[in-house]
Amino acid sequence: MSDNLSGNILLEVFPPDGSTIARTRENHLIKTLEDTEGVVKYHTNGSGEVHVCVEIKELAGRKYARPTLVGLRLTESSLDDDSSESVKKHEKGQTAAKEHLSEMEKLLNKMIQETSMLLKHADLIKDDEVRFHQKSADMNSASRWWPMMHVVVLLVTGFTQANHIIKFFKSRHII
Repeated sequence: MSDNLSGNILLEVFPPDGSTIARTRENHLIKTLEDTEGVVKYHTNGSGEVHVCVEIKELAGRKYARPTLVGLRLTESSLDDDSSESVKKHEKGQTAAKEHLSEMEKLLNKMIQETSMLLKHADLIKDDEVRFHQKSADMNSASRWWPMMHVVVLLVTGFTQANHIIKFFKSRHII
């Protein structure tokens, strides 16, 4: 395989409908991949779910689509301040500080970052769980009253039909 893709692979990253991230131009990334390896950075204003779509354009004149293996490695990181100057200062300060940290301090910083990411994920999962619980409670309520309503409708229908049969027999002087 060559190292040049000649614009056949399109990468799109965007927040889905219903996401906590706003669907704005800044949060929508479309990029044509030119090399077989590389890094694509995606920054959002906010946190939440994003969709990652990879589209492979087939070459014209091919009878059958060629299977293509695509691998993605997604990493997540967060910065408290979104301004570019403070980001650069933060990165410079972090690299300078990391040069002087011992292995234990590096491990501790990594664990703190992973813990904060886990807490953010836990908050997202909690919100999803609340929505699921509400749907479950609504369905439970509907499934509880639906059979009772059926029984009432059947009883009313039976009573009405019995009255009509009695009126019919009385009108024909059969009873």
